[in-house]
Amino acid sequence: VTNGLPNWVAIAVWGFSEIAVPFDGAILYAAPDVLTPIATNALGFGQLLVPLPPDPSYCGVRTWWQAWTPQDPGASGEGYAASNAFRMTMGN
Repeated sequence: VTNGLPNWVAIAVWGFSEIAVPFDGAILYAAPDVLTPIATNALGFGQLLVPLPPDPSYCGVRTWWQAWTPQDPGASGEGYAASNAFRMTMGN
C-alpha cells in the first residue's frame, strides 16, 4: 500500500478468481477468498509479505489481489478506498 492513510489498517483482499463487481463506488476485482490486514506506517506505506512454499505443484496457480482501506475520508459511499488490482501467477 502506498499513499494510504497514515497509521491505519488496509485490508488485502485476495482470491483464486477475478470477479470484477461494483463495490462502494469502485470495482472489487479479487474474489474475497482471504482477507488480510495490512498496517500502514506514518507515511501511509504498508506491505504484506507472503511466503511461497517451494512446492512445484504451486507453479501456474493464479491469485488476484487488491487493497481496500476502510473509513477513508476521501472515499465515497461507505468510505472504502480501493487500490489497483493485480494478478500473480506462481512459478519459476
